[in-house]
Amino acid sequence: MNQKKTGILFSYLIMVFNIAAGLLYTPFMLQKIGDSQYGIYSLSVSLSSFISLLDLGLGQTLVRYISKARALDNKEEEARLNGFFLMLYSIIAVVAIIMGALILWIYPVISNKSMNGDEILLFRVVFFILLINTVFSFPMCIFSSTINAYENFVFLKAVNLLMIIIRYICCILLLAFGYQLAAITLVTALASVLTQIIYAIYCKARLNIKFSFKNYNKELINEIFWFSFFIFLNLIIDFLYSNTDKLILGAIHGTFAVTVYSFGIYFQNYFVELSTAMSGVFLPNIVYLYERKKDMKEISGLFLRVGRLQMVILVLALGGYIALGNEFISLWVGDAYKDAYYIGLIIMVPALIPLTQNIGISVLRAMNLHKYRSYMYLVIAILNVGISIPLGNEFGGIGTAVGTCIACIAGQIFFINWFYSKKIGIDIKMYWHNLVKFVFICVPGIICVFFFKRFIPVDKWVLFVVYGVIFTLVYFILYWFLIANIYEKNLINSLLCKFFRKKKL
Repeated sequence: MNQKKTGILFSYLIMVFNIAAGLLYTPFMLQKIGDSQYGIYSLSVSLSSFISLLDLGLGQTLVRYISKARALDNKEEEARLNGFFLMLYSIIAVVAIIMGALILWIYPVISNKSMNGDEILLFRVVFFILLINTVFSFPMCIFSSTINAYENFVFLKAVNLLMIIIRYICCILLLAFGYQLAAITLVTALASVLTQIIYAIYCKARLNIKFSFKNYNKELINEIFWFSFFIFLNLIIDFLYSNTDKLILGAIHGTFAVTVYSFGIYFQNYFVELSTAMSGVFLPNIVYLYERKKDMKEISGLFLRVGRLQMVILVLALGGYIALGNEFISLWVGDAYKDAYYIGLIIMVPALIPLTQNIGISVLRAMNLHKYRSYMYLVIAILNVGISIPLGNEFGGIGTAVGTCIACIAGQIFFINWFYSKKIGIDIKMYWHNLVKFVFICVPGIICVFFFKRFIPVDKWVLFVVYGVIFTLVYFILYWFLIANIYEKNLINSLLCKFFRKKKL
């Protein structure tokens, strides 16, 4: 439990640091490399994410089955799993090289009307660096998955935070001395490689993991294949939701449209992190509850408890974005990117529901029922692409955001809530009852900020901070006195006591 709490704390520290660093680093980077290079970087990251889909969901599958082997105290099975996944990932790395070579050849041909010769050359260099990093990460991700399955979250997150800090410092220095996109991409890749090496050393020295390449359980391998296949479908869907819009805009409208859209989903990315920072540590625990106890009542209770804690943070973040997001973008990168606010808003509002239900994904994987979610999401993802292409062609970034919004409502809200309620037995009515209460306490703060903005517009960072503090105080006062339950009050009090005790020491 201490590992979970500290792991969640580190996750939020990483997120807060990324947000704070991004607020300072992104405009600095944009100023140094320009709109064109920033758009190329965003495209390259999206396409390297496409290569990452070759993971096939094996990383999360490994966490699930190692957690199961540990729950059953089967060391031999654990060693065979490690050996099997290492062999499989090595094959995937070779396939990734071939696929990356095809992308290096094909995508510049598709985009030759919206990108000039210099942009195409830079794209190839940047994407090649990211490709090598992705290929290396395939076999090495066994070690981070193992640390996750062993619930050693403190080490996992602490190393990640340290390397993020080092990466930002190095990138800022390079940009300050006149280096461009290729150099900072190389530094980012090297930081990722070093992180994976540290995880590998830890697994061998501290966890003493073993590898066995014989006596594979064919029945188990078949089960792993199907389990992983449906996670792979989910990864495809996640990729389509998060990257297709940028690829469409890059091919139709050029790199500036990609840059505007990237700023719009910049906040959505952190919105997602706010959710996964908490839910990501519970898969081993849910596997234990299901494999050893078959206790669906306790799992449903965990779903609601974690969901409420996520609502505290995510509703605050969304309400703050609604109230002050437009002014933030103007102060941050300028009025030229004002469409980014509406893009972010269109995507973030419906995303609130699935993100406060993120732990449900772990429940489905623990019960090996995630295939039903995958079937539906695949259909919705294809629909998303079909809607986003004509909307993007006609209305640009806002059009593609509307397409993504429609797909999210159809699949991630209507279908999945029905499935959780009818097929799993989770108390979805109570979830919606909780969500309505959180939205209700968020509205007064938004109204208050909009009222003050009519008389004193937000044209300085100082005013932005003041209004942000006002909104936060109104929200938390209403939360504490109207809807916080005993569990949440005790949790917050214990965290505050620990914090102030450490300050005194």
